This record gives sequence, structure tokens and C-alpha cells, in this order.
Amino acid sequence: MSRPTRKKHHERGASDVARRILLQARSGLFPGSYLALTMDKLAAELGISKKTLYAHFSSKEELALAVMDDIHAEIRSRTAAVVADRSLNFPAKLGRIVATISEYLSKTRPELLNELEKFAPRVHDKFEEIRRTNIPLVFGLLLRQGMQEGMVRPDVDPDFAGHYLAQIFNGLLNPTAVRRSGLSPQQTLLRGIALFYGGILTPAGYDAYLHQEPLPAPR
Repeated sequence: MSRPTRKKHHERGASDVARRILLQARSGLFPGSYLALTMDKLAAELGISKKTLYAHFSSKEELALAVMDDIHAEIRSRTAAVVADRSLNFPAKLGRIVATISEYLSKTRPELLNELEKFAPRVHDKFEEIRRTNIPLVFGLLLRQGMQEGMVRPDVDPDFAGHYLAQIFNGLLNPTAVRRSGLSPQQTLLRGIALFYGGILTPAGYDAYLHQEPLPAPR
């Protein structure tokens, strides 16, 4: 009877260590640098051996991919909670979704995207996948609610509009475009959202979005 208990404690301890590693690596990447993130530095910061570190993550690339998966799961959880909140109307949901995505992009330095594109293409592809899959899904759901509330033009196709918005940001947020525009990813998002929703919302919907109550500062 005691063996399963010891095994369970061991697995929980291993999971706790892996989570500590993940969070430390995440803070080093966002905002930070992929090149400056080293396994030696991580082990020293966490007070663990490199052997322990490599027992959980076989390489820096694998660790960075796990960080991306962790961020993806967190974004999906937070945005799903907003979309499902029946106490919020469309402008409030839109504002919170934009604020949530903006919070993550504010921690994404253009230099980091450039580093990932050059030195860790698999991690960069994962970053692109997160943006490509979340924007159409989340904003498509929001647009449907906005149409029900009379704040999105009834002739708008929500699915097409969501994918259209995703393609806009696929172009605007790639490292080359970011360098050319001189804007941060967060600034790009906010300007793009303003242009996009200025075109598809009804006057009442856009006015409600602009004049919603301010949200608390990001965590």
C-alpha cells in the first residue's frame, strides 16, 4: 500500500520541479531574449543541478516549446472564461479580450520574434500557430454575440471576418513587418483592432466599445 503513495509523492514532486522550471524560463523569454536564456543560467537561478533540469527538458528548444504551450493554454482558458461570462455584454467582452491579448503581446519584444525566427524556427512556428488558431476562434464567437446584440453589422460573416483578422495580424506581426513599422506587437494589435472594428461594428457598437469602463491594470 505504501509504494503507490511514495510513487505519487515522487510524481507530484517531479511535476512541481517541472512547473518551476517552466515559469522561470517563461519569465526569461517574456519579456526577454531567447539567446540570453541558457540552461546553465536557469539551473543556477532555480538552485537545481543541470542534470535535474535536463531530466525534465532535454534541450532549450524543448523548454521554449513547452513555454509556448503553457501560454497557449492560459490564453485559451482566460478568453474562454470571458466569452462564456453571461454577465458581460459584447463591448465589455471585446474590451477584455483585446486587453488580454494585448497583455501577452506587451511582453513580446520584436527582438525576441527576430531571434526565434533565426535561431529557433520551431518555437517561432509555435508562436505563429497560437496566434493563427486563437484569433479566428475567439473573435468569431464574439462577432456572433455582437450581431445578436445589434452591435455588429448583420451582413458580416463571422467566420470569414475572424480569419480575415487573423491574416491581417499574420502579416503585421511577423518580424520583418514589425521592424519596418517601428511599432511594438502590442501597438500593432491595438491599431489593427481599431481599424477592423471601426469597419464592421454599427455606430452604436463602436461607440459602446470606445466608451466602456476601463479595465484594471494587467497582472
